[in-house]
Amino acid sequence: MDPKTSFFLDIRLFGNNTRVEGGWYSFSKVVDSDYTNFKDFVDDILHSYPSGYNDVVKLFYLADESHVEIRTDQDLLAMFAKHESSRVIRMSIGYFDTRKPHVPIPDWNISNAIISDVVPCTPSLPQILLSKLSHKAPNLQKLIPMLPNLLKQLTTHWKHIL
Repeated sequence: MDPKTSFFLDIRLFGNNTRVEGGWYSFSKVVDSDYTNFKDFVDDILHSYPSGYNDVVKLFYLADESHVEIRTDQDLLAMFAKHESSRVIRMSIGYFDTRKPHVPIPDWNISNAIISDVVPCTPSLPQILLSKLSHKAPNLQKLIPMLPNLLKQLTTHWKHIL
């Protein structure tokens, strides 16, 4: 990637079907403005973060404290031109369910944000409470030397699966 044409995108996904009211999911991406077009950019996002059945996906970028919608390649090029000096773009991508009222675009001011520390209710993901973990840290230190032996026992026991 050419450093003169690459941009750092700070992206927030939001919508009216999120687990946290008014919340979002954040990730970052580096793109080259010379090789990025609107359709491929949206397809790449939707491949990583698919939309629902009735969802309409809209892209916005932050420009002078207002959100500007991106609909075409020309809008994408205008976004890159506007942020040419900083090379950092704050984007919001909304997943709007057509059967529900649209939610507003989340504010980029972090002091107004709703931040959730609740682990999603997913049985396959263990929930670790930091307060309990800090009290049991000495016990974890005792387990570290036993890990190679434990792994060896597990692999011999489950070798027909592996």
